[in-house]
Amino acid sequence: MKEIVSDFISGSATEKLAIISNISTILGVSVVTFVAGPFLSEFAGKEFIVSDFIISVIFYFLCLWGLLALIYNALKEMYKFGKEKKYAKATSEGLVLLFVIWIGIVSFPYVKHFVGDTFNVSYLLAQHASKAIKKVEGVNQEKTGEILTISGRVSLGEGVKGSDYELLLYSKSKSGIYNPVILTNFEYVFELSGSGKFVLPVDMERKYLSDAHLIIFRSSDWSLIRRSTNRSGYPESVTSMPNKSIEDLGAFIYRIET
Repeated sequence: MKEIVSDFISGSATEKLAIISNISTILGVSVVTFVAGPFLSEFAGKEFIVSDFIISVIFYFLCLWGLLALIYNALKEMYKFGKEKKYAKATSEGLVLLFVIWIGIVSFPYVKHFVGDTFNVSYLLAQHASKAIKKVEGVNQEKTGEILTISGRVSLGEGVKGSDYELLLYSKSKSGIYNPVILTNFEYVFELSGSGKFVLPVDMERKYLSDAHLIIFRSSDWSLIRRSTNRSGYPESVTSMPNKSIEDLGAFIYRIET
């Protein structure tokens, strides 16, 4: 390692490039990939972060390597059983391979989400709500008895999945603190669908709304917190709106006109 560092410091530009190329090849990352990274990030509308990009490439490389290794070993076993005329074993090996591949395809989005959430890798997660959401439109308030229903639609950007985002309703208390409002189903969070439509029923007998705001978060921003501490993860007892803790999560903020 010392020799590599020494050669890199004292070597020519060509030698430095060769060292970078060798190291990146070991990691399964080519120099072309590093060069293309910023351009691909700009095209995708995401900020280029070197650490995130490297983790993403390594993640996809390991997934691809694992898939190819699985297929290679399975085909090798099938070929061996075929030569030995053990056709039943060869067939069962093929069926197991197909089943494992199916499991991998189904679980891949969840594994990607888990890795992205654990290491906070932007390339493996959806965009922050502030970038992915265009606007909130058609907001309507309808009161029936003590139930106030707030409905509307979240206009999503192109290629954005509504299921990646969750909506909370915040209201200002008499003490001047903004807190999430519990809905009539005793939930604080409304999970968006692909259409972006939302319906928030609030029991006005339990909660009076004042200076209400709709806050849309990326679901993954607190999913790891939920798993590890069993807490909600979203900001509570906010003294102002907008607030730094909310902005740091890249949330989309919409003030409801009352």
